[in-house]
Amino acid sequence: MANKTTKTATAKKAPVPVAKKKIHKAAIKSRSGVVGGAPSPRLALRTKTGRPGGGPPTKRKAAAAPKPTKKAAAPKPPPKGERAGVRGGRKPAAKPARAARRPADDDRPITVLDLVAAQSPRAHARPQVVRPAVRVFQIFYDAQQRPLLDPAFEPYDNRGYLHPLLEFNVFRKLARTPQAKNARLWGALSWKFQQKTGISGMELLRLIDANPGYDVYYCNPHPDTESLYPNLWMQGETSHPNFLLLCTEFFQAAGLPTGVLGEIQPSNAFASTNYFIATPKFWERYLAFVEGAIARAEGRLSPTARKMLYSDAADQRAMHARASYMPHIVERLFSLFLALEGSGFKAYKYAANPRAGAQAHLRLLREMKDVAHRTRSAWLAACWLNYRNLYLASAHDRAWAEKYLKAVTPTQLTFSSFPVAAAAQEAR
Repeated sequence: MANKTTKTATAKKAPVPVAKKKIHKAAIKSRSGVVGGAPSPRLALRTKTGRPGGGPPTKRKAAAAPKPTKKAAAPKPPPKGERAGVRGGRKPAAKPARAARRPADDDRPITVLDLVAAQSPRAHARPQVVRPAVRVFQIFYDAQQRPLLDPAFEPYDNRGYLHPLLEFNVFRKLARTPQAKNARLWGALSWKFQQKTGISGMELLRLIDANPGYDVYYCNPHPDTESLYPNLWMQGETSHPNFLLLCTEFFQAAGLPTGVLGEIQPSNAFASTNYFIATPKFWERYLAFVEGAIARAEGRLSPTARKMLYSDAADQRAMHARASYMPHIVERLFSLFLALEGSGFKAYKYAANPRAGAQAHLRLLREMKDVAHRTRSAWLAACWLNYRNLYLASAHDRAWAEKYLKAVTPTQLTFSSFPVAAAAQEAR
């Protein structure tokens, strides 16, 4: 019996079939020794005794039952965004982290998905109103003017809608639209804006952005008129025949003060061509002021005067598309509105077409008139008038001077009551 035991112990290990070798290796790698669902008896015996075949353990220290190994810690779940189940234990490369904040609606372009989402019931349940800071529209009246528009402005197609009040009628229509109501500032400029002012659309928007906090931003694209005329009403006499006479009738019928037609006004009171950008509140007050004046005047004017106001006699030289007197009166009501009802608004006048007033005599005349108005100096105002008359006589021929020089000279030296609160802070 002893010999048999010794023989068994010293016998060579029986070769394991190839199929069993694979099972053997798989069982060693497995934590439980289970392959295919059922444990192998031979492998289970080897696990207990440390020897193949289930023989008795030897007395060698190495043959002792192995100490239980520590259970391997469960692998941590891969971070969010990584690919799980990578073989070989290699850590998958991490994907770039998502942006912490979704960009705002104003920072990304509008896509088709956004338009589809806007039609969903959820979008209507929680509306997101986009309020652009400044919206400037540019009016064009025919297809040939469309290519001349400034890309920084929004085109406004006014083809086929030629109204006697021209731009003012566009203002009234725009003021009722959500585009204007939802904007902090808005305006509608002529397609000739850059041609007349020398300012591009982007320059205007940057100027407004660099000077925040005002209710209206306006300009006068003809700064030479600030140097040569007491006010814009007298200046209109040189461009539109009998302009002061018709303006007097209009003012009387509208209940406006006729004294402003002959007073000396400062440079910041000059504003023409409707080139202003303003808040919706300013627009509301300004439009109501002008519409009220027109309604009162039309209800009280004689039929002859009303017919004359809407005639093309105002543009005998065909420089204003045969416009009537009314658009020229309306555009000059802007400064009157600032003087009468603008005390609650902050106005900023930006320089336009500076080359037109850069000539030395024009600059000196402008400064002299402004100082006379600020100091209420009748003597300095008289000096300005004499200097101005000499300049106009040399700049025009004798026929022009005999026809207009007396008409554009006030009979009394009175100064306007342009309120300090509404006075513009002009950039020069």
